[in-house]
Amino acid sequence: MSIWKIVGLCLLIWAFIDIAMGRTFLHRSISRAEEPMLFWTVAAGWVAVASTLLVYYE
Repeated sequence: MSIWKIVGLCLLIWAFIDIAMGRTFLHRSISRAEEPMLFWTVAAGWVAVASTLLVYYE
């Protein structure tokens, strides 16, 4: 297993924890209740990066 697959798995776990908690972090804390569009955009970005690392890197 390459380091990139491990990083992708960690990012995926991090994204699911953020979604469950309703709070994510970029350069500041972003709450799902206060800024739902930004929250889901950032969370989707983490999932997209994680998926790319898991699928394309060996």
